[in-house]
Amino acid sequence: MPDHPHGQFGAVPPDPAFMHCCVCAGPLLYRNRPFKPEWRMWFAGAAGIIAESSYAHTDGCMVSAVPAGRLLGLNKDQALAEARRMREEDGDNSSSPSDP
Repeated sequence: MPDHPHGQFGAVPPDPAFMHCCVCAGPLLYRNRPFKPEWRMWFAGAAGIIAESSYAHTDGCMVSAVPAGRLLGLNKDQALAEARRMREEDGDNSSSPSDP
């Protein structure tokens, strides 16, 4: 068996850090099912996979309105800043009680 990080069919397994929301730890979903890299997903292409992915955020998660594609690779502080920026763009300057 070869010693490389690629999975079956040469697909690189996703970074474990991306598999959960960095704020609430909700799991990553693909087409509303737990994200499991399978060969048939790769036919959608990277953009298609990201477009059809989402996080199963817990109730009250501050970043639940941020699309999964924007959250991928962000840490908690960056994700919260992105959520604030999106609220400001939408004209909602009110802060909720759980804002840090």
